[in-house]
Amino acid sequence: MTRERLISKNPKIKRVLDTLIDGTVSDGGTGDFKELYFALTDGASWHVPDHYYLLGDLESYVEAKLKANSDYANSRLDFARKCWANMCFSGKFSSDRTISDYAKEIWKIEPVQL
Repeated sequence: MTRERLISKNPKIKRVLDTLIDGTVSDGGTGDFKELYFALTDGASWHVPDHYYLLGDLESYVEAKLKANSDYANSRLDFARKCWANMCFSGKFSSDRTISDYAKEIWKIEPVQL
């Protein structure tokens, strides 16, 4: 589904985007929210609109967040167990490995020893 269609078919996504520019929330006058809005809807000189595909994942993210909130509220012990299991089963993923992979495979740069 195209970004335009996703926004037009989903009033929740449109509402989230609108809050970035309609004054619902304040960025303290920095213009950051307006910049984010345009990055998601129009893109920028260096990227296409929504280049991280945030809008397409928004609904499932909100559902997962609400489920996590509910789990935490219902049983902190069960929530802690789920957190522990998540950490234990994360396996190969780590931010250091991810950055290293990006450096080698995407950015084509070599590490520098500090």
